Amino acid sequence: MPTIYRKTEKGYDEIKTRANRLALRLRMALILIDGKATDDDLRKKVPADLDEILQTLLDTNYIEVITILADKPAPPVQAVDNPRETKETAPATAVNFQARRLQALRFLNDQLGPGAESIALRIEKAKTWEECQPLLLLARQSLSLARGESIA
Repeated sequence: MPTIYRKTEKGYDEIKTRANRLALRLRMALILIDGKATDDDLRKKVPADLDEILQTLLDTNYIEVITILADKPAPPVQAVDNPRETKETAPATAVNFQARRLQALRFLNDQLGPGAESIALRIEKAKTWEECQPLLLLARQSLSLARGESIA
């Protein structure tokens, strides 16, 4: 059953201070936990073994369970009557993603220089928004720590 998690005080402190120096995969997942997304939603954004990550974060008191949702049947899929929607919006979305990703990379490199290299390489490899989103959150966190919240 889908489960929703939220950060504990310890989790918020770790995001803010990095006092316990969580492993990158744990930190990325902790950043994404917002009290709204289910574990199924997080599974789309976290490339590693999410069940193991969540259990580690639970065991170390960085997160807690808010609620466990009952499984709901998926809504029926409706056919698209307008063929223009599928042909025209898909490329536009891909172009928009590519442009935004490039914009983020330029900004990150302008602000952090060589310090942004590891994150920038990972963002360049992302092929979808779902792959890119946790990396952009990580980039934002790096910008915030290095240059301040207003720049991030």
